[in-house]
Amino acid sequence: MSKARELFDRELTGLRDNILHLAEMTEVAIKLAVQALKDQDKNLAHRVIADAGHIYVHRQVQGTQFLNHEHAGTKTARVR
Repeated sequence: MSKARELFDRELTGLRDNILHLAEMTEVAIKLAVQALKDQDKNLAHRVIADAGHIYVHRQVQGTQFLNHEHAGTKTARVR
């Protein structure tokens, strides 16, 4: 397998893992939000809101790292 293909596979695996991690974080946030609504638990609701901020920041950091990733002396193409 070529080095370029190995690099691509590693980056693709990393991207998949990051997406799965964000999905897991989001799933937990949704479950907790529903529980907060059911129980009318303001403290839990505030925790969900704070955690949502962490999810947003994590997503932004991962997106920025992906868009700014440099390899072989060139930047990856940005898709908008």
